[in-house]
This record gives sequence, structure tokens and C-alpha cells, in this order.
Amino acid sequence: MVKTQQRRDKHSTEFGLWLRKQKELDSYLGYNTSNVDFMWMNEKIQQWLFIEEKRWLAKLPPAQRRIFEKMDKSINCSDYLGFHVIIFEKRDPDDGRMILDGNEIDRKDLIEFLTFEKPMHWYDTPDLTPFTKTHKYDKYILGPCSQVERQMVATHQIVGSNPSTVSNKIT
Repeated sequence: MVKTQQRRDKHSTEFGLWLRKQKELDSYLGYNTSNVDFMWMNEKIQQWLFIEEKRWLAKLPPAQRRIFEKMDKSINCSDYLGFHVIIFEKRDPDDGRMILDGNEIDRKDLIEFLTFEKPMHWYDTPDLTPFTKTHKYDKYILGPCSQVERQMVATHQIVGSNPSTVSNKIT
């Protein structure tokens, strides 16, 4: 029997789904994989970075954080500008708040970040721990963002949610 957690959404490829079903590659044997959402670069100035995107204020699974930290620490290149986490309140920059590396930003900040116009300290890789789930009910980084979503949490319609751990405020 395979113990690897199966996907509960449609965000995978056939190969990704196949990998999760192979008992020889079970996560309980130590195997783990993660994709990176974006490798962002400007070829003209040769600067680049990685971005992991989370929607609905979600956090990183601990195993994903460990993989991203290994990747970041293994890169020794002056053109590399770090590994970053962008968290959307809903789905994208236009339908709610957004948090980049733990700081709430606006659209202007995001564009300046992506065009490599921000001060260099913006490109330091953050500690990924605050963006990581600490237990199975720890889905949200800031809590559900809408009345509908709060109701879904309260009625356990959102998988892995626990209303007693949910907050709706930025701290």
C-alpha cells in the first residue's frame, strides 16, 4: 500500500500523479519531489530568481520548504537573486492582498520586484519557516480571506482546515 499523500486537486501532470502511486517511490521511504512555480529572469541583465506561488493564503508543506532551502543553499552565482514566496489572498495580484517574503505589498512593489528595480535587500532569500505548515490543520498563513471561505472552514468544507486555528487579520 502506498502511503504517499495523493493530490486533492487538479494541479499535477500525469507523470506527477503516477509518481505518487508507486510503492517503490513512497515518501515513507524518504523520496520527495516538488516543482518550482517560477524561475524568473531578465536575460538582458542576467539576473534571476525562483518564486513559489501560494494562493488562498496557503503555506508551504514542510517537505517542500526543505527542498527549496536545499536548492537555494546550493546555488553560488552572483546573478542569482534568491528564492522567494509570494502568497495571494485569493488567486492573483488583482483580486486581493499579496504577501512577498512575509511583507504585504501592492502591485507597484510587485512590478518593481519583478523588474529587478527594488533595493538589493528585497532579493535576500527569506527564512521560509514562517511560511510553512506546522501541523495538518495549519493551512492558512493569515486565515481565510472572505466570509464565504470562513464559512467553508467553519463547516469543514475546506480540506485540512480547523476553525479554531483560523484568523482573519494580518499580524
